[in-house]
Amino acid sequence: MSTQVEQGVIDEMRMKAIQSFGRDALKNGGITHVWIGSKFYALSVDVVDIEVILKRSLEKDNLTRFARNLIGNGLIFAPVSIWKPRRKIHAPIFSPANLNKFAKVFTEQSESMVKQVKSTFGDGAEPLWKYMPTYTFHSICETVLGLKLVLNGTKEKQLMESFNVTFKLVTARMAEPWLQLDALYKLLPYQRTFEKNKEILRRFVNEIIKEKRKQIKDNIKIDTGDTKSIKSFLELHIVSSGVDGRFSDEELLEESLVMLLATDNTTVGLCFTICLLAQYPDVQEKVFQE
Repeated sequence: MSTQVEQGVIDEMRMKAIQSFGRDALKNGGITHVWIGSKFYALSVDVVDIEVILKRSLEKDNLTRFARNLIGNGLIFAPVSIWKPRRKIHAPIFSPANLNKFAKVFTEQSESMVKQVKSTFGDGAEPLWKYMPTYTFHSICETVLGLKLVLNGTKEKQLMESFNVTFKLVTARMAEPWLQLDALYKLLPYQRTFEKNKEILRRFVNEIIKEKRKQIKDNIKIDTGDTKSIKSFLELHIVSSGVDGRFSDEELLEESLVMLLATDNTTVGLCFTICLLAQYPDVQEKVFQE
């Protein structure tokens, strides 16, 4: 319990620091700077400046190597030489037509979460974070991997726990300079914990990839062309790159892990959105009507 409290305090300190940097940037015309250990970083909050930076600075900082320990050369952190050719395969997959097919999945998962929240009515305030990570993780597993998880299942809990542990350890290394030295980190228990949970995630996704590739290969000749069937992103990747084609199992693993990594950012974004809608009922009603 004390460890959770300490982690909560650290997380709050980080958030306040980020907020402070943002306010400083706003006061200074949209840009400020910060030192993290021996590295100097410029922080911008101006959308025009950010657009220029993102379009011209395609190579990732060495700091992202900690994330690559988990996802390899997944699209979001891959070097340009790997990112560009893979992006050409990715682009058609993320078409509105494909994305719209997943609306049913999000609806079903949303209804499941709402039932959980409703069951607590009358018990006082409940943190959204208690429910949102499960919703996003289950939604992403179903849309990305084509796997419908069981709520509160033993395997599902282990997967979510392994994901949370690896994600927290990666972000800690990126934010805390004293953890960035590989020689030192290998001597700490964090390294063993990270490798153990990373292996659980990678083995789980690898098994799904091999199963999906086999299913597609066995059924490719008798495909009826049923447009109503919903293919997961993993299946779309396999089909678009050829069953035995441009994406190896390792590359499919990397891209699948990138999508799973989006769970945390999606959770944070949804929690902020719901809190804001709760503060502005008139806007909430407009969203509901839409």
